[in-house]
Amino acid sequence: MRLPAELWQNILERAIFVPKFFDTDPMETYGPIYDLLRSDRLEYWASERLRNRLRRVCQDWNVFLKRFDHRFVDIADVINGVIPTEALPSALRIYLSVGRCKDEPHSPTPSSMCLCRLLNYDPILKIPNNGANATLTPWKLRIIEFSPVRSTISDFLWERYRISNLKSIIYPTPSSLISASNLQAQPTVIWSSMVDLPETVARSTTFFSMLTTLRLTLDAKTCPLPLHLPSLRYLFVSLPFPGRVARLVAWLKVIGYQLTALFCEGDLSERFSQRIWEVCPSIEVLQLSSSVFWTPPPRGHPIHTLQLEPQQDNLRKRVCDECGRIHAVILQLSASMGEYAASGIHTIACSGPWPTARASSGWMGYTGYIGNLFCLKRQAQRHGIRFVDRDWISFEDYVVSQLEMGQPI
Repeated sequence: MRLPAELWQNILERAIFVPKFFDTDPMETYGPIYDLLRSDRLEYWASERLRNRLRRVCQDWNVFLKRFDHRFVDIADVINGVIPTEALPSALRIYLSVGRCKDEPHSPTPSSMCLCRLLNYDPILKIPNNGANATLTPWKLRIIEFSPVRSTISDFLWERYRISNLKSIIYPTPSSLISASNLQAQPTVIWSSMVDLPETVARSTTFFSMLTTLRLTLDAKTCPLPLHLPSLRYLFVSLPFPGRVARLVAWLKVIGYQLTALFCEGDLSERFSQRIWEVCPSIEVLQLSSSVFWTPPPRGHPIHTLQLEPQQDNLRKRVCDECGRIHAVILQLSASMGEYAASGIHTIACSGPWPTARASSGWMGYTGYIGNLFCLKRQAQRHGIRFVDRDWISFEDYVVSQLEMGQPI
């Protein structure tokens, strides 16, 4: 019996699907515990190997699966001549990195100019060189990720027809955000490492209207912060310098009521958690430094998950109240597990994966494993709290995964 084309095409498409890598709103899909920076390319390349094997099954499958060529494109591969420029309009995700021009590998010609030449694109007139009336087919591009090497490599992208489907912008430059805003893009994710946002972008009333996830670094400057964020649910804030908490609290007084998750990295005042419950009455997931004094939330608050950042002096050793042994204090809590449980906390995550914690403190058997984390895990279990690492993996699951891979525990 021959399957209908629609059915086997649906099966093949599902077989090569890479959910997280191409998801334009991963926090909404997988929950706030999903780490945007861990959208591993290995999953994509594994799906590509499977796709190529399936293409060899028969001609019909080959023709159908060819449609999915170059779903992900690294711009350096285009500049180097590994991937044709014709692949760009079909790419769902583009990584903006620099490379050597394939025709002039030893030339100092900027990558951006080389790319414009390859695309037959006039960067001054901002039109194809074959004329202003050329057909401009909208690109499929959904996700842009910038490499740490800042350059003007993205200049060619900022045309309306090329970003009409853009939803996720990862590590953008200030100029790229300005360009995206001017072209009336409405992303769902902005994951930025820049300090604050460009003023013209921050004041926009339309650019952030669909934004659900935002990450940025706060400074003590007077540069405005975006206030029109009707869809924002997940906020990641880095505070690398002291004295920024007041600015964050003032901002949260305006937007905090709608947040589901708040992740704060860096220097926070010891009484910060007391203010959080007032300005963020709906958060379910909270990340804080372990040095922040824990103030129980008001009755009925929906908080259930807490992620704690270790302090910088977290490798001092002391006698453990749990096991009576001397081992490193990887994570110093500001409250007891009983107090966390009474506050409605069901899950506690420590910042740092189990392998990293093990390497930093050494293997000393189960009672001394990874500093005091194993002892904290046992305390958490007694109070019905799930204790996991930064990757939201329990110690038991980590051990099982190591055994399955034949790795030493």
